Amino acid sequence: KEQELYQFLTHIMIFFLYGEDSYRRNKKLKELVAAYKGKYENADLFKADLDEDPGLWEKARDFLSQSSMFADSKLLVVSESGAVKEKERKEWQKILKSELKSPRVFVIISDRGKPKKDFDFLLKEPVKRQFFTPLRGGGLSQFLTGEAEAKELKFENHAWNFFIDYLSAGDEATSRGMNELEKIALANFKAPITLHDIQQLIYSAE
Repeated sequence: KEQELYQFLTHIMIFFLYGEDSYRRNKKLKELVAAYKGKYENADLFKADLDEDPGLWEKARDFLSQSSMFADSKLLVVSESGAVKEKERKEWQKILKSELKSPRVFVIISDRGKPKKDFDFLLKEPVKRQFFTPLRGGGLSQFLTGEAEAKELKFENHAWNFFIDYLSAGDEATSRGMNELEKIALANFKAPITLHDIQQLIYSAE
């Protein structure tokens, strides 16, 4: 896994993460940033949340264009890349495209949805992309099983099935699942965790 991240830092100039599963997307983003910091100790990092402040694209542009005498490389982390004003998108697109072959300059983009038409180059090579679809049912169960094991939580089968069905019925199932597992761990239920335990915890919070 670590080798895969280092390969990105060597060969991929733009990494595009997108999809509604914000928990797994943010987790991947943190992994990439941590790997970058591990590989390039003397580096410049700039974060631009364009959903929060669309005008930050200009500071991101300046960050990319300014030379750094003492930095090994640069990393730009962008959230919601398409949130810039329509009249400014063409220049912003041109800036991002120019980084596709820039050595020692890396861009990681994290968006909730697919890019607007002007930015569909983010879905093509040489951009490295990863889609985080919302997990439900079996996919959610598989992901959370590993997380539950890491917390040393053991469930009765029908308790686990109820838990997954409950999460799958709502939005942000992965993020909610992680929060619920944390609550379960803090509750110190006797193993294995029963259906009554789960229902008690869930319904007492509603």
